[in-house]
Amino acid sequence: LLLTWILYSGYLAPEYAMRGHLTSKADVFGFGVVCLEILSGRPNYVEKLDPEQKYLLQWAWSLYESNRHLELIDPSLSSFDEQEATRMLGVALICVQASPALRPAMSRVIAMLSGDVEITPVTTKP
Repeated sequence: LLLTWILYSGYLAPEYAMRGHLTSKADVFGFGVVCLEILSGRPNYVEKLDPEQKYLLQWAWSLYESNRHLELIDPSLSSFDEQEATRMLGVALICVQASPALRPAMSRVIAMLSGDVEITPVTTKP
């Protein structure tokens, strides 16, 4: 039952959920999901939302593709730094790539979040 909930909630990397392969890149995937939840102020899955917003990952990608990514930000925030939010979203989308080879190492994730290295442009749908 717990595994079903974890799979359903979207925290497990696809390679672990499908084949049981656990690597350091699986943790990077989970970190990306948590970043999206922090940005949006909502859980990864909300049944009662419209179909295009039910799954946070899908919704985030859709907004990113249409250059409306700031619409993802938690509406209860009265103010936020748009540049930092955009940085965090870019890092999150890199972290949740389906292929582990496309996800960065956690040390690079931290460097990207802190602004020490450029964020690799995201071109592949998670």
